[in-house]
Amino acid sequence: MNIDVKLAPQSPEVWGYKDKTVVVIDVLRASSTIITALENGARAVVPVLTPDEAVTLKSRYDSENVLLGGERGGLKVQGFDLGNSPLEYKKEVVEGKTIVFTTTNGTNAIRQSGSADNLLIGAYLNLEAVVKKALELDKDILLFCAGRQNGFALEDAACAGAFCAAVLRMAQVKESDSAKAARMIAASFDSTFASFMASEHGQLLERLGFSDDLKLAATFNSCKAVPISINGQLVLSNTKKPR
Repeated sequence: MNIDVKLAPQSPEVWGYKDKTVVVIDVLRASSTIITALENGARAVVPVLTPDEAVTLKSRYDSENVLLGGERGGLKVQGFDLGNSPLEYKKEVVEGKTIVFTTTNGTNAIRQSGSADNLLIGAYLNLEAVVKKALELDKDILLFCAGRQNGFALEDAACAGAFCAAVLRMAQVKESDSAKAARMIAASFDSTFASFMASEHGQLLERLGFSDDLKLAATFNSCKAVPISINGQLVLSNTKKPR
């Protein structure tokens, strides 16, 4: 088994996702929010690219059971029910609901990697559970860093490095150079929170008043939810695929 890291979201045609398990990482904050929503009983999260697409898609559902969630510029989209703070996605808010979800970087990475054999969502919150699931699926692993504005994001690279280190502890795999680089990035910080505070996006979120989001997203293995893409929807990985 091979493990590789896509450190920025450019040039999807170079990578190829067939015969791979892709783990999308947008630790601040789309991955952390999706994981939290499903952990707290959301029926599904439907990733879309734009707010307009989200509004249009919601109109096709039973609106009482659908919430609009997401952000632009770090802030909740005007008229949406929820933003992109995992702290908003409480059990009493999301249980039994379908969430149509759009973010600046994360949902684009999810949609971009839709041709993968298996598409999982990872963050520190569910790192161990995702690693176990990815190894169980027995495909080459590609960690896809969502990045920021189509470029490199330090916090995602450090999170990918933590995933690589965990995989190496659990199995014998062949690492690419980018996987080794991600591990070195992760090892250069004393804590996950320190990597957030060193990153441009972490600093932006702190300025916007989302310090508590940073603290939550820095927590290891507090969730067992492993989001997996089935027919364009993110659901818990133990959900059975329709025949």
